[in-house]
Amino acid sequence: MSNRSRRTVVAEAEPTFVQSCSTKWSKGLQRGARWDKDTFEDFPVCVHWFRQFMAAVAGICVGVAGVTGWFGLVGGFAFVTGATYLYYARFVEADELSYGDQGLKWEGLLPSLTVFLLMWILSFNGMDHVLLNVA
Repeated sequence: MSNRSRRTVVAEAEPTFVQSCSTKWSKGLQRGARWDKDTFEDFPVCVHWFRQFMAAVAGICVGVAGVTGWFGLVGGFAFVTGATYLYYARFVEADELSYGDQGLKWEGLLPSLTVFLLMWILSFNGMDHVLLNVA
């Protein structure tokens, strides 16, 4: 077998990045799947990206609503943390302890704070800019 045909066989066997991500998400969004470390090792990746998505949504909502100060920070962060907990504990019913003591609770927590703050600032300033041009 030549090197060229060997490379072709290997390339066909490996899924693309998009296929890999869609497979993980389709598994990660199965209601009541009861994942554990043995059945779905990549579930913390799904939790991480779910948390980032919820942080972006919360940041946009808080910014568009015009909320400022500690109330927005604590409220938005509590929403992101609570929504993520409901996702993996109630929706998917994952075995949290199989991923480590604090594994799913801390998965993507600090990056989600950054995403939340970034989206909050951008949407708040964007809405302020729109309101200034209207007036």
